[in-house]
Amino acid sequence: MRREKRTDNTREFPYYVIQYWDEFSLCWVSFHKTFPDPLKAENFALTLGKRYRTGHKYRIMEVTQNDRKILKTSE
Repeated sequence: MRREKRTDNTREFPYYVIQYWDEFSLCWVSFHKTFPDPLKAENFALTLGKRYRTGHKYRIMEVTQNDRKILKTSE
């Protein structure tokens, strides 16, 4: 039996991702989880920062089919 290949994209646009500022490497680091709305992304960023001490500076990126843009930056 062969496994069927999936060719269609199941992700709906827009979606939101979180990036944290890494002071050691001086760059934004993406957290590999997507969110359907910015409020859920922000709530997750706040709890993740408290739990894993990833820092206080983060930003929420809005990803559309053709572009990525910064939706909100917090320190």
